[in-house]
Amino acid sequence: MANALYANYAGLLLSGGVNWSTDTVKAQLVNLGLYTPDIEAHQFFSSVPVGARVGAAATLSAKALVNGSADASDLIYYSLSGLVVGALVLYKDTGVEATSPLMGIIDTATGLPFTPNGGDLNVVWDSGIYRIFRP
Repeated sequence: MANALYANYAGLLLSGGVNWSTDTVKAQLVNLGLYTPDIEAHQFFSSVPVGARVGAAATLSAKALVNGSADASDLIYYSLSGLVVGALVLYKDTGVEATSPLMGIIDTATGLPFTPNGGDLNVVWDSGIYRIFRP
């Protein structure tokens, strides 16, 4: 698979159901052996099995739109341990997994897959034209 936006997210963008700048957006590390992304069918964070999640989801801060691309401050996952990380799933956190829309998945990036060893993981977003993603 390659980095992608979930199909439902496109509809939310067109209908105003997601606002990158003001909504709470989180990034969850996932093991792709226990989660098979379905870009067309998966709509909500509850589609990502709890057992496939590695560490706690991180909240994106200093979110901005840069020339049509989504950007935010880099992330740090502290003292990360667990399963091999194969991807990072972005979602809008509503406080309820069954209503928290999936936004995108990044599984093609430098350092992936990654085997946690109890140390910190730094996620450094691209500084090029696509940043985190460009719809």
